[in-house]
Amino acid sequence: MKKLMYIFGIAALLLAAGCKKDDSPGLPFSEYSLTGTSSSWIWVIPSMDEYYDGGGRPVLHLINSDEELQQYIAGTDFPPIDFSKQTLLCAYGYSSSLVGIPKINRIEKLSENKYLLTIELTTGNRSDIRPWSTAILIDKQLGDESEVELNVRRKTITR
Repeated sequence: MKKLMYIFGIAALLLAAGCKKDDSPGLPFSEYSLTGTSSSWIWVIPSMDEYYDGGGRPVLHLINSDEELQQYIAGTDFPPIDFSKQTLLCAYGYSSSLVGIPKINRIEKLSENKYLLTIELTTGNRSDIRPWSTAILIDKQLGDESEVELNVRRKTITR
């Protein structure tokens, strides 16, 4: 009887360990900023009319080479990126009542070539509509076959 209880106890522990929820922090990343340089972003943010006529979805660019990067940056003194080990993600869109800057929550790997980037926008009770943008550097090279889905969450604050 003790042997049987021991086996059930081990089986329960193995089952519990196998069902553990993945609370990993996601892929390592850092904000990519041009602050302190003479370079600037060349965001091709459409007009609000064009943006909303196109469905009003935020835009995400996956950049894997210096040649691609030059399409988005004017200037030459930007921070270097080792594209053999890293990928740059640039996202932008419009939001009503935007307060502050976008916050990158995490980028998680969903499958072999599929990722989810979650960005949080803090909004208030104003009625204006503003563009937002952000760029992050991922410590992993994502191939051209990779898909990155953009999930934009809005957190409303009231004053």
